[in-house]
Amino acid sequence: MIKVMIFIDGSWLYRSTPALGARNGRPDYRIDYGKLPKVLAGEVAKAVGLPVLDVDVVRTTLFASKPVNFQLKDEDLVAKQTSFFNMLAEDYHYETEIYDINFRGGRVKPEFGKDEAFRPTEKCVDVALASSMLYFAAIPYSYDIALTVIGDRDYLPALRMVRRLGRRVAIATVDDNCAREYKDPVDRQGLRDFDVIFLGNLLDELELVYEPQWQKCESDLHEGESLVLDSYRPRKGERFFCDVCRRKFREQKDLAMEEAGLYEGSYPVSPDADANGDMNADPGLGREDDDAQPMGQIYSGVVKHLVEGKTYGFLAAEDGEDYFFHATDLARPLVWNDMRIGMRLDFDVKKRPSEDRAGAAFNLRLHGSM
Repeated sequence: MIKVMIFIDGSWLYRSTPALGARNGRPDYRIDYGKLPKVLAGEVAKAVGLPVLDVDVVRTTLFASKPVNFQLKDEDLVAKQTSFFNMLAEDYHYETEIYDINFRGGRVKPEFGKDEAFRPTEKCVDVALASSMLYFAAIPYSYDIALTVIGDRDYLPALRMVRRLGRRVAIATVDDNCAREYKDPVDRQGLRDFDVIFLGNLLDELELVYEPQWQKCESDLHEGESLVLDSYRPRKGERFFCDVCRRKFREQKDLAMEEAGLYEGSYPVSPDADANGDMNADPGLGREDDDAQPMGQIYSGVVKHLVEGKTYGFLAAEDGEDYFFHATDLARPLVWNDMRIGMRLDFDVKKRPSEDRAGAAFNLRLHGSM
């Protein structure tokens, strides 16, 4: 039995997928991450001349980043990223190492025709992947082959060192979006033990395909026949809502956020903040701390204040900071009527606090539930 660990540069793979599809005449191509480990294991089995059942994928880890401290206009985009990372862990049992990128109140997706004076750079992902690969290489019997899904040349030293530690290395990449050293047929850099696995040769095996099927919409807003034909696949434990109800929900949320004056990023100050706090201060500046924080860190706090007659409130985090949250930031199965002063919750950070302003939380769930 051959033990394989898969190390995926998720940020690079996400950026490379459009080019992968476009080159092959499939501009809307998407990778099925549930299939990815199995397909790559099959390629390794061919390379070592063994049946695929003799290749044991002992761990698959994806390294990537996610925005924090961003404008609320981009919250749906970031929520989708967070949901994707959660899906990898919950549905496909990936290990995920996700690192924050501080946008300092800016747009994650810049508006057309507007230049951003500040564009943050991703930190830690390359180093985290290389460190993990080397760490496990130094542990006896942890793996025989490191299967890397990468393209950046930053990994060259780590790959050479893994091989010096007696492990074998396989590289899966995208032909038009990888360092030339990986494609060198002679492998002058001494980076790998097998021919390169080009994902462009595995498009059919890796494609994410959603066939429409009849599903029951569970929204209270739904009108008419509850069974609808839809290609959306809800995650484990997720309730299904049809396109029409999702759009209605989005409209309701927009109205609620505008009512609270939140879309410009002007979060309310916590009720316990200094009364002389500058309400016109730029909420995007936040702290000057740009150090990346791993998503593995759990943020916890208790419900501190619920605004009467409204659907938003504040959390008091364990670090002493206050975080604003809205009813739409609650993760299932929590609903607004569940909220009580003193309730202990875990959450993700959407925007970090500044000196005189609360931060913003999302993906609120009962403490210890994830």
